[in-house]
Amino acid sequence: NARGTRPGLSPLQALSSPVRQELLSALGDGAASARELAARMGRSRPAVHFHLGVLERSGLINLLEVRGSGRERERVYERAGISRQIRQRLVSPSHDEVAGGGNDVTEARAAYRVLAGHRS
Repeated sequence: NARGTRPGLSPLQALSSPVRQELLSALGDGAASARELAARMGRSRPAVHFHLGVLERSGLINLLEVRGSGRERERVYERAGISRQIRQRLVSPSHDEVAGGGNDVTEARAAYRVLAGHRS
């Protein structure tokens, strides 16, 4: 599939990755590009690009702007209004999430606490 047509994960599935949780926390400090996030987090740019793509397709982050042109072009991302979206899923998870053993909901609750600054 072409990049723009790949289906995204649900927000809960996207939050199951500690790397994506870390990226969302980093974007809580303000908008940033993959290059900036990779440098800040000590991760490779390809890995950060991959996880940003997952977060964007799941609706947890938005493309804010594109800087530069040609090979020097970089995409700048910001966090989407996730607290409402996640809170709704935590209050009434879908049947599939509950039937799947509840791990998605449990992991999402832990991720929400991390993102909200309530580390447990």
